[in-house]
Amino acid sequence: MLLLGFLVLATVLLLALGFLVQFKTYRKVQRFLLLGVAGLFTIHLWMGYSAAFALSLAHWFDLNLILLGLDLAASLGLLALARNFLRGDEAVSDGSARRPPLFALLAAGAALAEFLLFLPGRATVRLDEIGSGLRFEGAGLLVPVLFVLIAVYTLYLLESTYRFALDYQRRIGRLCFIGLGVLSLFHLCYFSRVLLYRDLPQHFAEASSVVYGVVFPVVLAGFLRYRLGVESISVPRDTIYTSATAFLTGSAFLGVAATVFLFRWFHLDFSYFEVFLVGFSLCFLALLILGSGTMRRRISRFLNKQLYSRKYDYREQFFNLHRTLLSGADVNSALTELVENMKYSVTVDDAYVFVLNWQDGNFYQHENKEESTRHGLIIGGDSPLARMLAREGNPVDLMVEDAEGRPARAAVRAETLAALLRFDAVFPIFIDERLAGILALRGGRGEPFDPEDLALISVFTNSIGDVIFKNRVLKERIEQKQFESFHHVASFIIHDIKNQIATLSLLLRNAERNMGNPSFQASMMSSVKSCSANLQSLIDRLAAAPKHQDMIMAAHPLRPLLEEVIANSGLASLPGLALEFRGESEERVSMDRQALFFVMRNLVNNALEALRGKGNEERPERLAISYGFLEKSVPARLRDLFGGGEMFFSSYGAYVLVEDSGTGMAAEFVRSRLFQPFATTKEKGVGIGLYQCKSLVERMGGRILCHSELGKGTEFCILLPAAAGRGEPPAD
Repeated sequence: MLLLGFLVLATVLLLALGFLVQFKTYRKVQRFLLLGVAGLFTIHLWMGYSAAFALSLAHWFDLNLILLGLDLAASLGLLALARNFLRGDEAVSDGSARRPPLFALLAAGAALAEFLLFLPGRATVRLDEIGSGLRFEGAGLLVPVLFVLIAVYTLYLLESTYRFALDYQRRIGRLCFIGLGVLSLFHLCYFSRVLLYRDLPQHFAEASSVVYGVVFPVVLAGFLRYRLGVESISVPRDTIYTSATAFLTGSAFLGVAATVFLFRWFHLDFSYFEVFLVGFSLCFLALLILGSGTMRRRISRFLNKQLYSRKYDYREQFFNLHRTLLSGADVNSALTELVENMKYSVTVDDAYVFVLNWQDGNFYQHENKEESTRHGLIIGGDSPLARMLAREGNPVDLMVEDAEGRPARAAVRAETLAALLRFDAVFPIFIDERLAGILALRGGRGEPFDPEDLALISVFTNSIGDVIFKNRVLKERIEQKQFESFHHVASFIIHDIKNQIATLSLLLRNAERNMGNPSFQASMMSSVKSCSANLQSLIDRLAAAPKHQDMIMAAHPLRPLLEEVIANSGLASLPGLALEFRGESEERVSMDRQALFFVMRNLVNNALEALRGKGNEERPERLAISYGFLEKSVPARLRDLFGGGEMFFSSYGAYVLVEDSGTGMAAEFVRSRLFQPFATTKEKGVGIGLYQCKSLVERMGGRILCHSELGKGTEFCILLPAAAGRGEPPAD
């Protein structure tokens, strides 16, 4: 009597709630799905009741086969509910995917399993030996396998949905989370037992009727109580990897179990040691393979193609890029984060970023996290690859075979590193229409990039360019702040100058009355010498460079300016100095004459200080000043000293080279600190002169380069833009 009352009450609840849900604002498919599952469970209740009181084993067997068929269809319905639950319309758009989605594959497998259940001759499912349950044989094991796969997939969807739902979404969806989770766990527990022992207990019909009659009305009540169809959450794709790895790891263990089963099937006898050795080794190997970066990318590719209609999760990519760009990380960390994110987004095996060195025009490799990646690689600024990317500005995919892109692909293949690292695609990185970097990708795909791939990679290359540009701007701001600090310090030095002037003024006033006093004369001379030395020291440190806003660019010849610098510095009369001055052409160069004079005088003074008067008439120290023009040819010495290529130097009009045989500087200091404000190797220097020189030269549109070796000397090179109109008289 109790059982019959339960069946009537459960039937009323299932049908009534399923009918009432039809009036809620859900999509039509979801409303029919809820009613359909409720109908399947209602039929199951009464079929289970009939099976419990079956008069013969044959009748009981047939009823249980029908129950399994109903349960399999209902489990697919539960999976469909979990796919749509709180996930909006995107979750049901898999039909447009390029390959059959996983749900369609499971549905096809379920249809096959339904056929196997009712296969004539009972070759797949039969009564066990004692007639107390169903036993699955051969292909019939597909039935419990499908139940387990559907239950696992449903639990994964529920877990990921709950993890990323908002607090209020968890609260209003609590009944559905609990109900769908309990039903899936019930299937998982029962049919995992079938996989282990190959038989389904006799009491499954009664147990399943109780679970369905109690739990599914709760699920319907959850959908009826809240408008869950208008809620939507975003589940990032990166979270799939954790669950997918867990599923595949479990599959690896099942594979080992299947291997042992086959050994027993063929009566192969192994010792415990041998079985344990093989089993443990295979499981551990599977864990290593599943934990590798390559396998992670393959899993991502498979899931993206099987589960989603869109190839990429653009919202997640946007948040990742936004977080990286605003993280405040240094340029190396930010570039590494972008490259790693891009590798796993477009699922390539490796990625290389080569960043332009603004000093020599070559592209130097940004170090990668992958241990297998080679280090210290350089793409020359004059290479066919760099020239082609700078000229055309388009990506090159070596897997595309078309006549139009053949010259570009040939330029890539001509690059030595392309063969060494097996590039199969390269992308340019631009800043202000200038090639600032090269992104090279390798492996991990069997077909060319499609427009969606190219669009996403373009976003990453733009972001990499933004990071490089941001780093440059940040360095300039730091230098500006340091210079502002210098002016703040200079105010205190000016105060010291005023004190010296006050001392001299006091001496002058006292001199009118005490000039004839020998003691006063001696004291005055001592004070004057001290003030003179102090003032000269302060003035040398605060020698002001021309201001940027006062620059007047015009075409001037180089030779008269350089001769004036030599005369002003008194180089010709210095003992122990061998001066060389070379350059014959009188062509004009675009410059601010006052600024270039300041720069050259500063470089010459630095060279003289580096020489430290060590030369003599027998072994004089060397100072060489030379100049020339770059539009027709580039001297090999410039390329040897500073590393730039023909394309780099030929973009400028002229050069001035200052060489000395002085003490030199360490390579690390030249590379990282030389042109920074307040960086100096002098004992009494402020470290502002070369920073001013660099700022002035770059303001003129030029570049200043340095090469130095400790104990051997230093070479400075000033590159200047060509004059707009040669032969024009200099501006007044």
